[in-house]
Amino acid sequence: MLTQSLVFDKGLVSEFRFNEPVVNRNLSTSPVVIASTVLAPGASTERVWLNASVDWTFSFTGTGPANVLFEITRNGAVIHSAVQSISGSSIIFGFVVYNHLALQHLDVRPASGTGPVLYKLQARVMSAPPGTATVTSAVLSAAKLILTPSRRM
Repeated sequence: MLTQSLVFDKGLVSEFRFNEPVVNRNLSTSPVVIASTVLAPGASTERVWLNASVDWTFSFTGTGPANVLFEITRNGAVIHSAVQSISGSSIIFGFVVYNHLALQHLDVRPASGTGPVLYKLQARVMSAPPGTATVTSAVLSAAKLILTPSRRM
């Protein structure tokens, strides 16, 4: 049985944007932007729910792990990141390993004055054996959430 003291917060999506560029980009040790989206500025109580999905490969010509850093930035500042590693063998020249990354982040400070808010998804190789890291597809979506006052039941 539910008690009357439970508090339920509800939110509404006021804006939704996504970017699914046709990508097939080789990565390097410098950040490479693989998707981006822009949201209009909002109230300081708004939140932005970010979702990213990346398919990437590493074509090995040497042995050892390939470590790639994926970052979500807000107006150039990193707000969320993850490193993903894959290993392979160079027994066969050009041995390719496929991988998938999913990132989710709730940006609790998205307001940035009066200008638009630019979110970017970027990737770079942190360390790797000889070979090539490539992003084959990427999606970045952003949903602006308007929080409503708490309601008691």
